[in-house]
Amino acid sequence: MLNTAAPAFCTDAYRNGMKVQVCLNDYKGKWLLVYFFPSDFSFVCPTELEATGKLYEDFLDIGADVVAISTDSVLAHKVFHDVSPCAHHVQFPLLSDRSGQISKSYGVYSQKGSAHRASFLVDPKGMIRYYAVYPDAVGREVSEILRVLKAVQKYDQTSEQQPAGWRPGMDGIVADIAIAGRI
Repeated sequence: MLNTAAPAFCTDAYRNGMKVQVCLNDYKGKWLLVYFFPSDFSFVCPTELEATGKLYEDFLDIGADVVAISTDSVLAHKVFHDVSPCAHHVQFPLLSDRSGQISKSYGVYSQKGSAHRASFLVDPKGMIRYYAVYPDAVGREVSEILRVLKAVQKYDQTSEQQPAGWRPGMDGIVADIAIAGRI
C-alpha cells in the first residue's frame, strides 16, 4: 500500500457547525493526514481527536491538513462536537463513512462495522507515504505521526534518510555505498 495512490473519496462531513462535502481531491497539492477512528462516542477516540486537534496548527504550519473518518453519521459528529469536552480542539472535518466504503477502500474496515484506528499520510501527488493501524484499545501518538511527516518531507527535499529517533534539526543519512557498514 505504500507509494500507491490513495483511494479517492467524496462524502458528507461536519466542520465548524456545518454539514459540508469533503473529497480527497480537495487536498491535491497538499499533504494530508487521513485519520480513521471507530466512533465518536467511545473511550479512546475522543482522546485521539483532542490530541490531533491540539497539534492541528503544527500540521497546517508544514503544509498538511487533517481529515478524520468514522462510520458515524454527520449528525453523530455534530452531537459529539457539541457535547464532548475533547471536541473543543477539533477544527478539522469529521467525515461520515456510513456505508463503510471509504474504510473498505483503505483496508481498515472491521468486522464490527466500523473503521479500525488507522492513519495514512498522503503526499501532494496523492500517494500514500505512511500508514499505521493501531489496536482498538490503544490510542495513536499523534506527535509521532507529525514527526514521520516531517522526516518524509525532509527526505523529499534532501534525499537524506532519517535515522531512528530523528527529530527536526538533526542530520540525516546520505545513502552511499561507501559508508555501508560504518553506521
